[in-house]
Amino acid sequence: MGRNRTNSISHRESAAYTASKCNDPKSIEILRDFWREEVVSPIDNRGDTILHFIAIHGNVSALKLLIEERPISGQDLKIQNKDGNTALHEAARFGRLEIMKVMVSLDSEILFERNSKGETPIYVAAAHGEKEVFTFLADNNLCDESTMTRNDGSNVLHAAVAHECYDFAIQLLKMYPELARKQDKKGWSALNILATKHLSFKSGSIYALQQMGTAPFLPMQALETFIYFCKVSP
Repeated sequence: MGRNRTNSISHRESAAYTASKCNDPKSIEILRDFWREEVVSPIDNRGDTILHFIAIHGNVSALKLLIEERPISGQDLKIQNKDGNTALHEAARFGRLEIMKVMVSLDSEILFERNSKGETPIYVAAAHGEKEVFTFLADNNLCDESTMTRNDGSNVLHAAVAHECYDFAIQLLKMYPELARKQDKKGWSALNILATKHLSFKSGSIYALQQMGTAPFLPMQALETFIYFCKVSP
């Protein structure tokens, strides 16, 4: 009896996950039923809710459907998975701008929620080079020093450089030139981090063209060489 119930719950959760990606009539009905009965209950072992998956897939229609069925509260949006990420963190990570607009309109306080690393959704957007998401938040005065800084003192410029999102890092410098001087709690600036990224500079690779005959050669290293000569030096 207990095993059958567990299987039934697992099937419902799996069906809800699949439906979160779709907008066909059957998927809509599955989402409605799940939302009525389970609301923001976790549906996987990472603690993700249906809102997390809708955010990941950028399914705006599904989100609006749930709102019509039962209003989504700020508390619903603040539910965290095991990494401490809210649905808005996931929307920021995957660049789901339209989802972010809807969620922020429901409760702008969710912008201040931090995951287990102390990162806000704004910080996550910068770390993954999601320019449109970040620009939307900045243009609407939804970015400030607190939301752009992680608990360890690193800011969005640190994040962009650490993840080698250099085009975005340049954009951030134009928007917030003061970030260039900001240090994290270890005393590191974004420039210090850049200095450790040897492979971001042509001179930092042993696979420069003139050395390709002398260095051990592997297909992945050939690809690496090609990338260096296509990159714009930061």
